[in-house]
Amino acid sequence: MIWEAVASATASLKKTNERGENGMPITPGRQFQFDTLYQGEMKGQDEKFGLAKRFGSLYLYQAGELSCINGYEVPPHLQWCHEISYIISGEGLFTTDSDTDLLLEGDIHFSPKGSTHAIRTTENSDLRYAYIGFLFAEDIDDEEICRLREFYAENKVYKATNHNELLIPFFRNLDELYNQGDFHQSMVETYLLQVLITVYRSILAKPQQMYFPAPPEDNVGRAVYAVIKYIDAHIYEKLEIKRVAQDVGYNYSYISNVFCKSMGITLQRYISNKKIQKAIELMKFGKLNPSQVAKRLDYASVQSFNKAFKRTMGVAPTEFIRSIGQKAEESATV
Repeated sequence: MIWEAVASATASLKKTNERGENGMPITPGRQFQFDTLYQGEMKGQDEKFGLAKRFGSLYLYQAGELSCINGYEVPPHLQWCHEISYIISGEGLFTTDSDTDLLLEGDIHFSPKGSTHAIRTTENSDLRYAYIGFLFAEDIDDEEICRLREFYAENKVYKATNHNELLIPFFRNLDELYNQGDFHQSMVETYLLQVLITVYRSILAKPQQMYFPAPPEDNVGRAVYAVIKYIDAHIYEKLEIKRVAQDVGYNYSYISNVFCKSMGITLQRYISNKKIQKAIELMKFGKLNPSQVAKRLDYASVQSFNKAFKRTMGVAPTEFIRSIGQKAEESATV
């Protein structure tokens, strides 16, 4: 069987009869779309149910990203596989059967196979979201995968909120599908399972508890480690030292002093550096612009984010991303 991945990127259109570089009509209201649609017919099944490629325990039917302007609609349609959508920016109304939810940045929507699904942007906001269409293979016997398969077959909760950590696996998955480097099949399955397990935990309200080691003789080491773990877990929030100290159970002055002595950097500077590190990750792999990153990392404004970024990296965020793009182009031509 020959599988073909069809990917198209289209720009914002003004007329219904305009066409993209691939000659395909561009839908009004879409600013751009990257879509990987697998085509092939599986024996013994209706043709439309055969549009999938297998990655380990999963059949992937579709994966992509869509950006659209306010007022754009995806009309009601029958889901012939499970679909998970992740809101990158903006907001939209996602409907599954008779349930409609307003989804904001970082929210997740699940539409099960056999349901009727529709999407509509609000009148005051554009919408950008990533999505995957999938089903589990029937011939798997792994206990954990079977539990996931059963959950998604029976789940009737369609919305989970505020999961910034899913942005990166969604985009790394798209990168793997597009580039198809060595071991990309294994990498795609890994990213897909990361998304599916995170959504499973979110819907069942089973967040992972932050790990702290048993108190050793070196309480200073444990205190510093606790702070580092806390910052990693709350990087998308506004991190104030007094709150960090309070939440990990230490005195503000004590934790500030021991952290600086142990790490050779002030706690405030460490927090700032970690925020910038995450900002680079979001811009490079999540394809977010500085304004979106500033909002997601809870900076007071894009100006304060730009200032913090330049203080740490020596260049503005836009210059930094431009240099990454240039390096990527140079690598591609080598």
